[in-house]
Amino acid sequence: MQSQLKQLIAGMFRLDIFDSEKIDVDEPLVGGSLGLDSLDLVELAICIEEAFGIAIHRGAEMQRAFGSIASMGEFIQGRAPAAHFREANLAFAGTRSALGLSEF
Repeated sequence: MQSQLKQLIAGMFRLDIFDSEKIDVDEPLVGGSLGLDSLDLVELAICIEEAFGIAIHRGAEMQRAFGSIASMGEFIQGRAPAAHFREANLAFAGTRSALGLSEF
């Protein structure tokens, strides 16, 4: 899960200078070396909502869930129905294609 999320983030935000596998899962998404801002988090939340079929409430819940890749993975695993994990692979494949990524 964390590896997929790192690749998704690197692809969405054109972090091609990073080897996605070298991104620290505890690195803050906002204010850290990734350079994401609150609008980036909204875009990421929409992608995660579509891929996993979960609702992410803006505000405190979003800040907590999107603190790092590790917290995002835990949030998704705690909220997404098991069936959505299989479907999410298809959604990630579609997102990957739209972003021009060759593999996850």
